[in-house]
Amino acid sequence: MSRARGWLADALALLGIGWIGFACLHKFNGGFDALAYHLPFAALRAGILTPAQFMLPPLLADRLAGFPPLADWVQGGLWRLFGRPEAAALIAPLGVLAFAIYARAAFGLGMIWSTLIFLAVPILHTALDGMYVDLWTNAAFAIHLLAAFRAVTARGRAAGDAAVSMLALGVAVWSKPQFAVVGAVSLTLISGLLAWRDRRALLVCVVLAPLAFFWPLRNAAMFGNPFYPMAITLGPLARPGTQTNTWEGPAALRGVPEAVRTLLSLLDLDAVNQRPHGYMLDQGYQPSGTPGFRMGGSLSVLLLASLALLGIGLSRAPPRPDVARAGVALLVLAAVVVNLPGAHELRYFSFLEILAIFAALAVLRAGATADPYVGGLATALRALLASAAIYTAFITGFVHLTARHQPSLADMARADAAGNRLAERLAGTDTLCDARGDFRGLLSTRLLLPEGAARVVEAYGPSDCPAGAAVLGP
Repeated sequence: MSRARGWLADALALLGIGWIGFACLHKFNGGFDALAYHLPFAALRAGILTPAQFMLPPLLADRLAGFPPLADWVQGGLWRLFGRPEAAALIAPLGVLAFAIYARAAFGLGMIWSTLIFLAVPILHTALDGMYVDLWTNAAFAIHLLAAFRAVTARGRAAGDAAVSMLALGVAVWSKPQFAVVGAVSLTLISGLLAWRDRRALLVCVVLAPLAFFWPLRNAAMFGNPFYPMAITLGPLARPGTQTNTWEGPAALRGVPEAVRTLLSLLDLDAVNQRPHGYMLDQGYQPSGTPGFRMGGSLSVLLLASLALLGIGLSRAPPRPDVARAGVALLVLAAVVVNLPGAHELRYFSFLEILAIFAALAVLRAGATADPYVGGLATALRALLASAAIYTAFITGFVHLTARHQPSLADMARADAAGNRLAERLAGTDTLCDARGDFRGLLSTRLLLPEGAARVVEAYGPSDCPAGAAVLGP
């Protein structure tokens, strides 16, 4: 009966992920980055658009040249497969599915509980139907660390787990540039743990490392900077780039060390302040610099409860030095992450909370049979997780779980064309120069509008537009 209930719960998880995917196909819920570069990059890298049909401004052209391509390939492939750009949002449910399947296969944790992590944590929940690639990347990196944990605590050969860990690391590094840094720290720690325990597993890591880190190595060779186009300055070390990042947050916290800002963000400081819904994608959608701007999204009561129950579960489990060493290594990695620029925007490194909740679930589950007290705690945590998922769905208005009353990209394109009299502007030319400066040129292409422009040029202002083009600008 228990096994039957487990399979039924897995089926429910798959049904839920499938429902979210269905909703993704019938709406557009992406933020600024989705129209600015996620969709254009996916279209260009998948051959849906050619550079002649869609010309990026220099800022975005440099990012296309330097940013890792895997997530764009996946989103472009989904666009081609389903024949509609909204399919690019499926990358998030795919990340949830991959994590849930791995957690089930490697640790025996029911898929329903892994899926509920993504439904309960607001910064993950709000990304379920968006086109940002943070959830996908963090799910992959969480798999990397879990597979590495299996490798460094294995009682037998660990080469297979090491291979899975490195492949998942490659997915993360090939998807977002920040994970080249986090991944390098992680691989260093893992290699140290494997060096004296399993030389064969260490060899697997060494052999696969160039594949996992190919893109930053390629950038270093081509541009002299593994993180091109972002200029890097670390003390006396400076690497050239065409862009610098500025990390926004509450004005009251300017000058505060990043680790402190990140910890306050994990505690959900002003996390539901002045937003249409309690939590929103990337925690923006409010005046820049206001309390809570770009902060929060952890649902701190769930995070703190998970950490407390994890501590209790570990304290009642038989001591294992290898597990303790792996835990220390993870704490070192977390200490590095909370000090990285922009870490207070929790969507960038949400793998920390994914792992905290997962570890609590797994440890309590492992000890439940032998210790009824731990079994009671396991039941309590599962109840809290399910309640948190319901709470997050309510406070966000269920907008990320349904497609009701939300426009498609074609709807947005038609509204944009009507408001800007696109047909009149394109009379006598097939080239449109979008000089509004908000990088929404994709809405004017023939991909979305039959009467759209055959060629779209995105520019910073009208003076940057080519001769003979219809100009859409201020």
